[in-house]
Amino acid sequence: ICIPIVLTVVCTKKCHFSSDLFKEVLVPSEYARSLNPHLDSKVVYYGVSRLPSKKTREELFSELFPFADPTTTTLISRIGAIEPIKHPVDFIRVAHKLSRREDLLFVLAGKGDAGYIGYIKSIVGYGGRVVYLGEVSEQDKAEILSHTSVCLYPTEFEAFGFSLVEPMSHGVPVISYNNTAVKEVLGPGGRTVPTNDLDLLAAETESMLGDSFDIKELGNIAYRRWNSMFSPQRYAKEVMSVYEKSII
Repeated sequence: ICIPIVLTVVCTKKCHFSSDLFKEVLVPSEYARSLNPHLDSKVVYYGVSRLPSKKTREELFSELFPFADPTTTTLISRIGAIEPIKHPVDFIRVAHKLSRREDLLFVLAGKGDAGYIGYIKSIVGYGGRVVYLGEVSEQDKAEILSHTSVCLYPTEFEAFGFSLVEPMSHGVPVISYNNTAVKEVLGPGGRTVPTNDLDLLAAETESMLGDSFDIKELGNIAYRRWNSMFSPQRYAKEVMSVYEKSII
């Protein structure tokens, strides 16, 4: 029996099945494919939806950040899983390193293990303006990203990286660590630094913030990259093509 197709995220462990069982094995990145070279697989990048913003900057700040001035505050966001391998602590540490910048507001959001969330909450307030919002709705995520200047998402592992692509869909450049599929996904629409290099991560963040033209240009590149490579329409078209070929 030949199953027409399987969609899978190939993670850090070797898959213990043969691609001979399937017509097609799809993986979400070249990096994911490299983890299992024994599989005859095809890279199909996931499609990531984009919700439009419905609120003005003033409305967003009034609702979520009433203590900050929307006309003078620059948002730096990180929205995604709160777990050690995703390095939310490094996001907070960069905020601490840039605490002299009173114009910056670091917005952290996402869900995770209750114990680890408790630890994150305990270190948020030690220097720098950092706000932890907990898990946010898809619409609130869209509102925050629409008014974010830079997404700072240091991470240790991404087989694809939904939390990298979501800011790109809103024209927001991303700064992250250079590992796994990160650079493959970001391309020229973001910046990467060596993993765990907090000084360089902070320096790259401040450097990007100091050049409004660079932010705008990178944001435009990020948006175009999302639209051409990671849109739901492109994903659906490519997957349907694979299905059609697999049943012939």
